[in-house]
Amino acid sequence: MTKQLHLIFNGPNIREEGVSLDDLQKTLRHMQTTVRLMVSHLAGYTKQGRPSWLQRESNLRLMGTSPGSLVAELGLAPSDGYNLMKGYGQRAIDHIIGSGSENARSLPENVADELFRIGTDLSPEITLVQLVDPLSGRQVEFRRREATAMRVAKNPLSDRTTEKALLYGWLKAVDWEERTAKLSRYQARPVNLLFTADYDRQMLRTAMQHVEVRGQGRFDSSDQWYSVQVEEIRATRSWNEPFDMDAFLNAPNPKIFRSDEVVRADEPFDVDEFIRVINEGRDV
Repeated sequence: MTKQLHLIFNGPNIREEGVSLDDLQKTLRHMQTTVRLMVSHLAGYTKQGRPSWLQRESNLRLMGTSPGSLVAELGLAPSDGYNLMKGYGQRAIDHIIGSGSENARSLPENVADELFRIGTDLSPEITLVQLVDPLSGRQVEFRRREATAMRVAKNPLSDRTTEKALLYGWLKAVDWEERTAKLSRYQARPVNLLFTADYDRQMLRTAMQHVEVRGQGRFDSSDQWYSVQVEEIRATRSWNEPFDMDAFLNAPNPKIFRSDEVVRADEPFDVDEFIRVINEGRDV
């Protein structure tokens, strides 16, 4: 059976005036991205791009609409005879709808972030969007709020002074529209990265690679990096990657010890005399 869910738009004049296409399109886009990110998480897929199986498993379809407070009826329908044997799409929706607004932290951070953006992208015409499982009645609500207010709510440390940051990790979840990304680090929390349009090309070149990031950042209450405003980013090697001799030899100014290039003394060298001279110099 195809998993279904309903998006219900609420507002003072929706029954008479309907929902703007802009509100509808933005909300559906966030919902589609949320499901796709959740499927990727469940499948353990971290590579760049969208393979055909990921598209099929997470492809939401508009199945119909209902009157009143406009209801968009969505579903995961197999396409081209493809049978969703893995069930990632249905499991993704179960995780999302079962999280509840109060327990959104149980979701992966990038999934929760995308859900939160539903509320920040709504126009003043919409007061509330409800995500409902029509079979179980479970639901998650997204009230309209200002984007700036949401950023402060999600980051209560925004008034803290910044510190110079130098971090290493894998660059993931790059969002060029919001100009945010995640720096995934070994045995440490991911760090939120913020960047300007000047860094679009660098973020594109280094996405999904191990990088060095310099900038201005803030700590959370546990003295862990919370967010960093990117001032410099470049691809670099991870410490756990195999050593690449060719890359090392071709690097600018490699520091290589070559025994045949060692400069030797022309005459015999008296180590004891050398140490004595050094010690006498200390007493001068």
